[in-house]
Parts: sequence; C-alpha cells; structure tokens
Amino acid sequence: MKPNVIIVQTDSVELFQEFLKTLASSLHSPTIEKYDGDAQDVPRLVTGVLNTNLFSPKKLAVIRISEKSRLKMVPELLDRLHNVPESTTVVIELLRTGIEQRIKKTAESFNVPVKVLGDSTRQARQKVSRVQNLLEKKGLKATRDAVSLLEALAEDFDTLAGEIDKLAVFKSGTGDVTVTRNDVMLLIALPASFDLFAFINALLLGRRKEMLRMIRSLEETGAPDMIMRIIHLAARQVMAAVMVTQGVNAQQIVSVLRVPSFAVRRIEKMRANLNPARLAETLELLVNLDVALKFRRTSPADAAVRLALNT
Repeated sequence: MKPNVIIVQTDSVELFQEFLKTLASSLHSPTIEKYDGDAQDVPRLVTGVLNTNLFSPKKLAVIRISEKSRLKMVPELLDRLHNVPESTTVVIELLRTGIEQRIKKTAESFNVPVKVLGDSTRQARQKVSRVQNLLEKKGLKATRDAVSLLEALAEDFDTLAGEIDKLAVFKSGTGDVTVTRNDVMLLIALPASFDLFAFINALLLGRRKEMLRMIRSLEETGAPDMIMRIIHLAARQVMAAVMVTQGVNAQQIVSVLRVPSFAVRRIEKMRANLNPARLAETLELLVNLDVALKFRRTSPADAAVRLALNT
C-alpha cells in the first residue's frame, strides 16, 4: 500500500478538523472531497476516490465511517485502494469504538499507518502536561491551540521532543518565547527530506552539495516565509559558531545571542572541524542576504541558492 492512505481514529471532531487542515496545508491546498462510508458500499467509495479532477492536480479524499457495523468493510476498502494515484491522499476517518488494536492489525497487514486523535480526560491532561514540560525546559511557552496541535501531530515522545527542539531554534533571537499555532504550522510545512539540524551542520561545515539538495527540497514546498526564517536563524547559528571558535563560553553565547543552550552544545562538538575564516565570510553573506530579503532586493529561493553556492 502506498503511504498516501491513512486511517485516523478519533472521538474529537475539533482535533480531526485540525488534523485535516494541517494535512491539507502540507499538500499545498488540494481539492477536498468527502465520502459517507456509512451510506455507500466499497465499490462506489473507491470509484469516487479514484476519479480524477481535471481542474485540480491534487486531491484529499476523506471517507468517514461512524457506524460500528460498517467497520467490517475496512479490509476490503484498503485492498481496493492499492492503486491510488500519487496525486491523491486518502484519509479514512473512523469513530473510536474501543477496537483500536484490531484496526491497527488490519492496517499493518496493508502497511497503512493509523493515527489516533483524542483521549480520555486524564490521558489528555497527561499529554498536554508532557508538551508543556518539554516547552518549559527549552524556555518556551505556547498558546493552547499550539499545544493541542503539537500533541496531535507527535507520534511518540522522541518525535515530540525533536519538534520542540526545532521550535526552540526557530524562536531563538526573536525575543518572543511563545509558540503559536502559526509557528507549528510553519514547521509542519518543512518537507520530510529537509532536516533542520542537518542543514545547520552542512552550513557550518561548508558542505555545499548537501545544502543544495536540502534547499531544492525546500523550494518545492513553495513556502518563501520558511526560507526567510531559515536564513534568519542560520545567521544566529553561524554567529554562535564564530563565538565558539573564539573561545567564548557557552553560557555567554546563550545570553548574548539568545540561542538555545543545546544548540550551542551541538556547535561545540564540531569545534575541531570549524573554519573561522569561512564562518566569518558566511556570516557576512547571511547578513547581506537578510537585508536584501527585507528590502525585497532578492527572492527567498535565489537567496537560499546563493547561500549554498557561496558557503
């Protein structure tokens, strides 16, 4: 089964709608078509999903099944969706009925991921507390909708911790420690092939080919705001690297640049491989690019390519 089919079990309409908005954003505004799995049989559902829309290259098909008696159709539905085109993403929405493990086993046999949204009140409180604790450790706060979105998107603790690390880098130096829903949405817009920390490593170590590859994957998202944010945060990371090569202690770097302490520790581990002269040139280039972007003298895409070619 292709990865463009996913089962979502939920007992929260609000969380499911948030999930759909996030997914649609990552797919760059596809046509959304909804199908009633309680009223239509499998052949009709599959025919509707596979029909192409001549006016929109991408489609997000949502099949909703709320009646427990209709869950028996899920294996046949998954079997018939094996040839979904890459331009179509299918979400099968199931109301939670206490048989999550059975659904998961069926999905696993077709290599289809299952996402569960919504929990009991106690579990929900524990999860929100987990998000807030991780944010506080990074010196961050978050709006209520940002916390809900982070929890809905993170599959496990390690994933959640990794996403919050990225948010800490994004917010560094802005003077704003409150993570908003827009911040989380911006992070989600990053393509899977773009690793923020790998990009920073490539920038600091002058790995042009690696930077170009990741920048091209970033350009495909068509998100100029994301490129501008990355160029801005890159300047701070390079400043930190310059200070590391000058022997400035980590605490002072964190205080002066307002970058996360874990980010400085990562740079310190690379100290032996850092080239102070090249870092100084890269920093000057980043500052010039940042100014050019603010005054619209260059496009985000051109600025990113110039950064990769001149690092």
